[in-house]
Amino acid sequence: MVIVGGIYGGMFTATEAAAVSVVLTTIIGFAQRRLTMGVMWRAVRESLVQTAAIFLIAGAAKIFVSFVALTGMAGAVVGMVSDAELSLAMLMLVVVVIYLVLGMFLDPIGIMVLTLPFMVPLIEGYGLNLIWFGVIVVKLLEIGLITPPVGLNVFVVSNVTKSVGIDKIFPASRGSWPWTCWSCCC
Repeated sequence: MVIVGGIYGGMFTATEAAAVSVVLTTIIGFAQRRLTMGVMWRAVRESLVQTAAIFLIAGAAKIFVSFVALTGMAGAVVGMVSDAELSLAMLMLVVVVIYLVLGMFLDPIGIMVLTLPFMVPLIEGYGLNLIWFGVIVVKLLEIGLITPPVGLNVFVVSNVTKSVGIDKIFPASRGSWPWTCWSCCC
């Protein structure tokens, strides 16, 4: 109510609404005695570790993008694919396979860092709309988040639902394969 009402009521922006909701939730948690300083410290520490990891990935991405630009590697890859004269359907099939295989093992940020310096010039070379390509990439990354063997979102669901273990959610990936197949078809 605070977030939606505050945004639509013009009281604050989306970022301000997030900050207000965090403060309000913290106050409510302390008032109900569900939130203690120990729990709060663990949450802050975990957030700091995850934020630091994201910044390390972003820093490494900047170095990698500079390396790709300086070596001309992206142009060479685009030239090789252009010389192969793949049809648009074959190009998209290759892109889908690359993203699905990488999605099985890497996180989405890492996949984008590795692939986008090569894919964007390639897709532009074929005259495709980059917004359309971005939607396809996001969909493929979502599929990768539930695809075995890593399936990061499967572990998140297991962590949230304490009563259901990872062995029930992810036994030989039976729990995630219907969603993976459905996502591929749509």
